[in-house]
Amino acid sequence: MPSGFSTVFDLTGNPELIQPALWFYAVIIFAGIVLLLLTVAGWKWRWRRRWSLSVFTVVWAALVPYLLLDDARDVAATRRAVESGAFDTVEGCLDYFRPGDPNGSKSMAGNEEWRVAGKVFSYGQGEVRPGYHLVSDRGGAVSADSRVRVSFVLSHRDSRLEIVRLAVAKHTCPAARLVRPFEQP
Repeated sequence: MPSGFSTVFDLTGNPELIQPALWFYAVIIFAGIVLLLLTVAGWKWRWRRRWSLSVFTVVWAALVPYLLLDDARDVAATRRAVESGAFDTVEGCLDYFRPGDPNGSKSMAGNEEWRVAGKVFSYGQGEVRPGYHLVSDRGGAVSADSRVRVSFVLSHRDSRLEIVRLAVAKHTCPAARLVRPFEQP
């Protein structure tokens, strides 16, 4: 690696670290169990809204396992791609830079986003995903004047680029154009 670059994130040397967020799955499953218990209590005690609660519980029970399984398959595909070396790498100065919301957000509007060599990388604070997702205002390494060397895998579920290795040379490029949230780059 040329001098000036510092590796700040690397899953390529340890692909076994690419795992589903089991703690997140546990929280979602626990919420489903609580929902099921509330539904049973609603029928037992004849709550007025027991029908709507029942419908919501059925939808939850049908949808959540599918979504969790889909996420686990996507994480496994990312791990297999890294293990086989089937990831791409680009290097250069940023074309634009959108700082991320340090508190995270429920939409992608709070995501940090930047483009290098025609590839757009977007990630948000607090996301549950296998790749790099630390925004600059929370200590992330990428800033508007960074030169980056980034290795990535395409997530077929989200059509997003998962960063599996990131090396940064700080203050080595002219500052990229800053883009505010909700603005098109």
